[in-house]
This record gives sequence, structure tokens and C-alpha cells, in this order.
Amino acid sequence: MTGADDRCAAGDACLDVDVALAFVDGTLAPGRRADVEHRIDVCARCRAVVAAAARADTSSQPTISARRAWRRAKSQPSASDLAPGAQLGRYVIERPLGAGGMGVVHLARDPELRRAVVIKLVRPDAFTGEDRDDLEHRLRREAQAMAQLSHPNVVQIFDIGHHGDRVFLAMEFVSGPTLDSWLIERARSADDILAMFRQAGAGLAAAHRAGLVHRDFKPANVLVTGDGVAKVTDFGLSRGIHPGQVPGRETLALPRASGIHTVLTHVDAVVGTPAYMAPEQADGRAVDARSDQYAFAVALVDALVGQNPMKRTLDVTERTRVTAALEAAKLGPRARAAIVRALEPDPAQRFATLDALLAELAPAHQVRWWPIAGGVALCGVAIALWFVTRTEAAPACVPDAPKQWTADARTRLVAAFAAMPPPPGTPDALGLPRPFAGWTGAAIAGELDRAVTTLGAAEVARCQHQPTVDDACLAHRERALGETIAALPGALDAPWPLVRGLDRCDAAPVATTTSRRELRETIAREPDASRAIARAEQLAEQARTAGDDALAGDALEVAATRAVATHDMVAAERLLRALAATGERAGDDAVRARALLQLLEVARWNGEHAAAVRDDDTLASLLARHGNAARDVLPIALQEAATFTDVGDAARALAAWDRAIAAAQALAAADAELVARTGHALAHDVLRFDREAARRELAAALGTSKASAPIRAEALVVAADLALDADDAAATKAYLADAHALDPSRASGVRDRIRLARLRALAGDPDGALDDLVKLRATLTDLASPILVDVARAEILRRAGRLADANDVLTPSYYAIRPFAPGQATDGPRLALADRLAVAREHCTLAVARQTPMGCQYELVTGLHPHAPQKVRFALGRLDQARQQKLDMLAVRELESVLETYREVDAPALAIADVHWQLAQNAKLYDERARREHAIAARAIYEAAHRDAEVAAIDQLLGGGVAPAGSATGSADPWATAP
Repeated sequence: MTGADDRCAAGDACLDVDVALAFVDGTLAPGRRADVEHRIDVCARCRAVVAAAARADTSSQPTISARRAWRRAKSQPSASDLAPGAQLGRYVIERPLGAGGMGVVHLARDPELRRAVVIKLVRPDAFTGEDRDDLEHRLRREAQAMAQLSHPNVVQIFDIGHHGDRVFLAMEFVSGPTLDSWLIERARSADDILAMFRQAGAGLAAAHRAGLVHRDFKPANVLVTGDGVAKVTDFGLSRGIHPGQVPGRETLALPRASGIHTVLTHVDAVVGTPAYMAPEQADGRAVDARSDQYAFAVALVDALVGQNPMKRTLDVTERTRVTAALEAAKLGPRARAAIVRALEPDPAQRFATLDALLAELAPAHQVRWWPIAGGVALCGVAIALWFVTRTEAAPACVPDAPKQWTADARTRLVAAFAAMPPPPGTPDALGLPRPFAGWTGAAIAGELDRAVTTLGAAEVARCQHQPTVDDACLAHRERALGETIAALPGALDAPWPLVRGLDRCDAAPVATTTSRRELRETIAREPDASRAIARAEQLAEQARTAGDDALAGDALEVAATRAVATHDMVAAERLLRALAATGERAGDDAVRARALLQLLEVARWNGEHAAAVRDDDTLASLLARHGNAARDVLPIALQEAATFTDVGDAARALAAWDRAIAAAQALAAADAELVARTGHALAHDVLRFDREAARRELAAALGTSKASAPIRAEALVVAADLALDADDAAATKAYLADAHALDPSRASGVRDRIRLARLRALAGDPDGALDDLVKLRATLTDLASPILVDVARAEILRRAGRLADANDVLTPSYYAIRPFAPGQATDGPRLALADRLAVAREHCTLAVARQTPMGCQYELVTGLHPHAPQKVRFALGRLDQARQQKLDMLAVRELESVLETYREVDAPALAIADVHWQLAQNAKLYDERARREHAIAARAIYEAAHRDAEVAAIDQLLGGGVAPAGSATGSADPWATAP
């Protein structure tokens, strides 16, 4: 193999699309054909490019098809084309590059500036009537706008002129492939793709800042130079909209084909490509820069997952699948969240600008500018001070502003914010400072840095007799700055009104700290939660109208907290989304983070995995932006761990518990560490079906913890639950006694009284336990708690064999809280998804025990995460149902579902072996090869665990015999190893 071939096989010199098309079309030179054939033999990537060219048609490979049309047009030039050497203005034509419906494209030479240019010559019959009369005016106006846009990532327009009755444009010549060709020429890493798209995005964003909207962004409209620089081309500047025809739809509104857009469009391209169109563009609604943002995100997803835009296997509207695919492509949470947000159907939910999206796609090691802006500003003032004090002509020109705002004052202020306690009325069981308060402190300090810099410059200008503001204004600004710096330590709860308006010459805005306190007190005093929430929303709207985003955010946050506390999750989500948007509009990341943190709790309550993933990725991006400090990581990790545990995402939950433990240890926060270690231990039982591992881990955590009494009591109660579920009465009794000794108030709580009743039944006194629960139920006034009591009563009755009584007790509660599917509203009592599923599981278990298996409704959990362990528990119920009804095929399907999840969550090996063994014994439904594979997999695990009886039974089956029906192995029950 030659050196060139070695490079090709390594992906450094693979065939490009043009060569592949020429090879397929038979127009490649004979000598070159031999080289291409050799490359096809040795290089998989070259084979892929040639295969794509060979099967290209207008429906499946639009880019390659356009290239083929371009090549054919080039090989058959029109009689009206300019011949090589012809003069066009000052440009000399060298050769045609292509032709299309609007005109001909030529490569030309500019003799004056000695550079190559691209000439796009518009056909004289491209427009008729009024359009033709208006064409030159529009082209000239739009070309002038484009010419003003000088950016390294935009193809520049140099000139516009006439050739007879035809208009032409002279443009920058880019020698290189389009971005779509660049993507398929060889394998590209996610980092390389992101870097190239960031370049293209920078050009697109520059156009937006200049007031231009592309309207047809796609990889085919981005050129890549030989130096690896992306340049966006083919901008569309028209704002008119008219209905146009698109294959596959009767009508589809597209941007008006006018002005420069029609001239710069690739051959055979559609004005506005449906594969990349934002929903508002496809529907004929108004489009703006956010529509380009959507197209940019669609193209980026296609590139990262390697899919053809005309034959997508991943629908970009399915945000959960997009997130999973991007995660598989090794994208970090910050970039994933940004891309998914840019794909929002509602333009208002996307980023306000493409620049904001690009900032989120920047590499994690890049430092955001604003945290260091203060240091830069102070350095600037210091340099100015040095200069003016060294100038003999103005020895006294020293600004006063920096004297009030020293580096020490800045450090003290940021530290004061970082040490803020939670707001009044917020439960703070872990004794931690207010999350994300340090972010607000840094942002406030940055505002003061800017104010000091501008005021110092004005003071020096006045001293040098070059005043930019009058003396009265300057004096007012100096006084306002001093008052603000002095007042901030006492106004940490409401700092923004103090620091905004420091450049104004009239009275500075008065801080609204008092009205904020009144707001909280007013809402807290209102006994009716709905009225309190409505009043807070009204105040938020009034504040937003007045331009006070800080007060609006405060009102929304108070209302949302009240909604979460009263379990009105519909109102809570609405308020929290509005709060997050307010924080983003005000540039306050701390507000956004607090909103997203509570949205995770809403997702946990409702069991909405997709929403949890989306909000969690956004939180991770904010954390990365602010340095991933342990004090900020901890509250997020605790919340995301609890959320993903409840929605059944084992991988995310366990990783979050690990982050919470590490952050708590870094902060020496003993209470938080025990909470995190308790959650991590419980996750072994809830998510991995390994109760014994959970009990061991929690016992170890309790043995070494120095946490406070209430936190230790909570961990002991979790240990009691694990022991109770394992039917270990002695351990349950000991754990509950220790918990109540540490925190006596717990013993009177509803859930602990339910635990004590279940323990009494387990100890052999079910009648006494039932009496306790009946008495407890009679004292309850809320709607939700009686349901939890009835679930415990039904379980005790079922275990005692009183199935009809159990059904009578449970049925009213079961129907009171339907439906159970995640995210679905119910008119009944407000219960978290975990509690609603507990009702459903008990109802299912009871139905199977009563031999009425149709009552076990597996469909209740269909909205859960695809691998949620809750589905395993329902599948096990369905398995018993299938056995009762002798539905062998259904039983196999449920076992396969269980096995898939067991593998996904790394369940105990013996649990996996039991499922393999049961599948192996379904000889009627499995071919011999599959049956043996299951048997061998089970045997390996049993042998390692020294389970000799199972090994012998499997050997008998593999030797041709069949294990006896009803033997221990023949009737192995996953309930024996799974909770």
C-alpha cells in the first residue's frame, strides 16, 4: 500500500463527494479511476462515500443529488454563459462553476486586487413584470447590508453591477467543500463537529447582530476552507412570506424568494429547506433569528448522531430521545441542555440570541467573561491612576470612585452573599448556606466594578477639563455609589434595585426590600393557597410591567414555593417556568437555578423523567459556568438524586448520590453526608433490587456518622423500612426504638404509626395492628393520609388471608387517585407518584392473590422511564397473572423485560440467574440455541455462588433431560430475590 493509501485508510485523505460522483457517473479520467478503485478496496470510508453517491436521488440524498445536477449543468453550459476571458466589469471570467434556475455561477479574477472571486450572474428572465423592475433595487440594498458584514465566518460580498440587462454579484471565493461534504468525508469526533459548528454559528450570529436573518441555514450553505474555517453563505434577507408548494404537503408557507436570497441559493435548493425548518417557518408564521437558531440545532443534532436529514431515525421533536442520543455521542450535560432548548417548538422558549446558545456550546474549560470583568475593570482603573499620577500636567487627577470600592470591600461583599442563610420560612434541616447566593454576589460585584470604572473615567475627564457629564450629575453619581456600597451588606436579600441605575443623573431607584418582606408576609398569612398564589402572580405581573424583574421573580418564587408545599404541581410548574424565564431575562443565574431545583421536585412528584433530564442538564450547565463549587453542587445533587431515584433512572440517580456524598465531605457537612449515604444505600434496594447490600451500606453509614439527632433518626427509619420489607421484625423494632429516642416527635407522625402497625402485624398480632390503623385513620383530616393507611391495612389483611376484606378496604382508595400514569392530573387527593404506585402495586398483588389477575394493570406505569425498576415490579405481578392464566408467551415476554432491566441496573447476579433459568425451561417457546444460552448463563452464576442443586438441574437439561416440574429450580420465583 502506498503512502497516500496509508493516509486514506487512516482517514486523512479520503475521497471527496465530487470525485465519487464523477466515478459513479463515468466522467472520471481513466488514470484516476484506478486510484479510486484501489481506495474502495482498502478504505471503508471511501466505500461509504462512493456508495452514497451511487444511491443518491432527490428524495434521499439532496446534497449529493444537487452536486450531480451541478456537475451536469457545468458539463453542458448554456449558450448565454460567459466564455473564459470575457470581461464583466473589472472582473475577468475564468470558468463556469455551475448553473441553476436563477442564473450562472462563474469563477473570475479581479485584476486590480489580484484575487479570485465568485460571480453570480442573474438570468434576465428570472423575474418578470414588477419583480424584474424591483430586482436591482432590492439586490443593491441587500448586497450593501451584506457587504457591511465583515466576519471571518461569513462569505463576503464585494460588489454588485450590471452586465447588459443582467445583474451580477461578486463574492469571496472559498476553495473547499460544503459542511455536509466535510461531515461525510471521514469520521469526525464530537469535539471536531462542535468546533466547526461553533464557527458557523459565529458567522450566523454576526449576521443576526447586523439585522440579517438567513432563513435557510443548513450544512450545504456552509463552506469549509482548506484551513478548516467555516464560512456561512447564501443569506436570505427578505421578510415577506408567501405560500409555496413543497412535496408531501399541499401548501407550506415559505420565505418569499426575493432579493439576494434567490440569487445566492444553491442549484436545485428550495428556499427554506423543510428538513431544517423551524415550526413557525413551516407554518407560515413570522420568522426571526430564533428560527435560524432552530435550524442550526437541527443540523448539529444530525451531524453529531450521524443521520441523513431526509431519512432521520431520530426525530428532533422527541426531546428525550435526542438527549439520550447526544449523551451517547459523548456530549456533556451543558451542551445537551443547550441543544434541546434550541429545538423548542415555541420560539419564546429558545435562547434569546444565537450568541447565548454558542456560549453554552463553548468548551467547559473556557472561562465566562463576567466573573473576571471586575478584575479587568479594577486593573483598568489602576492603570489610569498610574498614568494620571505620572503626568506632570495633571498630578491631582486621581478618581475618588476606586477609593470606595477596594479589593477588600469586594471580597467581603462576595463572602457575605456566599454565607447567606436560607430565606425566612424555608426549611433548613441540613444547616447549609443559601444555594447559589455566591453567584448573585459575584454578579453584584461585577455591576459595581463597571460602575466604578465608568465613574472613575468621568472624574479623570473632569479633572483634565474634558468633562463628559456636568458637575451636578457627577456629584450625584459619586454619592449614589457610596450609599449603595454602604447599604448592600444590609440588603443582601434584595440587592439588584440598589446597583441598577448608578450611571443615572437623577434619583437612584429605591430598594424595594420592605415591599419584598411585606410580600412574603402577606402571602404567608393568606390561609387559602389558591388565593395566595393568585395574589403573588398578580404582583409579579405588576412588577414585570414596571420593569422590576427582581421583584417579579421574588413574587413568583414565593408563590411557587407555596404551590409546591401544597402539592399543587400544575400551578408550581407554571410559576417555576415563569421564574426561570425571569431570571434569564434579568441575567440572574441564581434565580434560574433555584427555579430549576424546584422543577426537579415537580418532576419527581409527577414521575416525569424527560422533564427531569432536561432541567437537570440545564442545572449542570449553570454549575459548570460558575465553577462547580461544592456548596452549589450539594443541593443540586441531593435533589437530582432523589428525583431520579423516584423516576427510576438508576445510572443518573446513583451518580448523583455519589456527587452529593463527595460535596458533603468537601464541606464537612455531617448531616448532608448522612442524608446522601442513606439515599445511596436505599437506591441499592429501590433501583438494583439488592436489599441486603442496601442494609449493609446503611448500617455502615450509621456506624460512622456524626450527624445531628433528627438526621440520624431519619436514617434509622429508612433502616427500619428495609428490615420491615425483609420481614425482620427484631431489627425493625430496634431501629424504630432508636429513631424515636433520638427524635420523640416522630412517634406521633402518620408514617411512623403506620410502620409500628405493620411491625405489630409482622410480630404476630395482625388484629391489634388493624385496630391501631383504624384508630389512626379516624384522626386524620387531610385527604391523602387515609389512603396510605388503607394500603397498610390491605397488606396486613392480604397476608392474613382475608382477601375479600383487603379488597373492600383498598378499592375505594385505588379508584380515588386514578389515573396513575406519570404527569396525568387526578381529581382525587394529591399524592406523589411513588405513593400512587404503592397503591397500584398492592392492588395488583391482591388481584393476583384473589385469582382475578385482570386487576393487575401494568399499563399504569407505561409512562415511566423505559428502564424504571417500577416496571419490573409490575412485570413480576404480570408474570404471576400469566402463570395463572397459562399464558406462556406473555410469561416469557415479562421475564425478558425483567432480565433487560436487571442487566441495565446491575441487579444481583442470583436474581439475573433465576430469570435466565426460568427462560431456559420454556422449551416450547424457545429454539434450542436460545434455550441453551439462557441455561449456560444461569449455570455460570449458580456455580460461582455454590448453588449445587441448580447446577445439577441445569446439567440435566443441557444433557437432554428436563428439570422436574414443581422442583425448586423449576418454579423459581423472581419475588424471592427481588423486593
